[in-house]
Amino acid sequence: MKRPSRRQRAAMLSPRLVRIAVARHGVTRANAERRYVSRSDVPLLPEARAALAPLRRKLAATRPLAFASDMRRCVSTLARVCPHGARHAMLDARLRELDFGRWEGLTYEDLQADPAYRAWLDDMKAVIPPEGESWQRFEARTEAAWQHILREAKRPMRGFGFRAGPLRSRRQRMPAAYCTADKPAHASRSHRHGSCRRSEVLILTHGGVVRRLYTLAFPSASFWDVQVPIGGGMQIIARLKRNTWTFLRAERLV
Repeated sequence: MKRPSRRQRAAMLSPRLVRIAVARHGVTRANAERRYVSRSDVPLLPEARAALAPLRRKLAATRPLAFASDMRRCVSTLARVCPHGARHAMLDARLRELDFGRWEGLTYEDLQADPAYRAWLDDMKAVIPPEGESWQRFEARTEAAWQHILREAKRPMRGFGFRAGPLRSRRQRMPAAYCTADKPAHASRSHRHGSCRRSEVLILTHGGVVRRLYTLAFPSASFWDVQVPIGGGMQIIARLKRNTWTFLRAERLV
């Protein structure tokens, strides 16, 4: 492994302000019909393009270090709102939504008479959707993805001007047990030399994951504290100094 240059070592020690945008994908038919959808690889609705205009105005001109769930609705949203991010993104199956198992595609009205569903609504941490994912696995895989993102953002050559390999046009399918995967579906690394004092990171994912990443940055917050509209999200302002993250505050993206 090549030893960092003096300039790169100095950059690692210099405080750096990092903006981490965590955004939710655009609207799908399942969203419009208020259905539970996680592992179904559904497309965006045609009207999502116009609805994503505010997020595009916020992100289109940026050149972030970009990550996304490998589901089509997230990849398509990323391509619409941040073209540079879409060309150079890392796709990670650990950023998928909680797996709802046999409840996939159903609505509250479909499930309201199911005692298991009512128990899950009362305590999602204690009840697992039939053939779905436990809250503990969801927490573990999303934390692993978050830590991976923070490690990548620490690199002295990261930030504005970051370049990675092109986003795959064909999504790599993950095994059924994707939530315990150790590696993201795609994480190619190719750097442009040079460091900067300010950086931008973009994470394009699902509503539940936006909430989860927010609570990882701000552990005193509740999962339900964060309102995540479709095509919206949060921007977390962080400081990286001497390899240590300090999360300062959060703002609405749009």
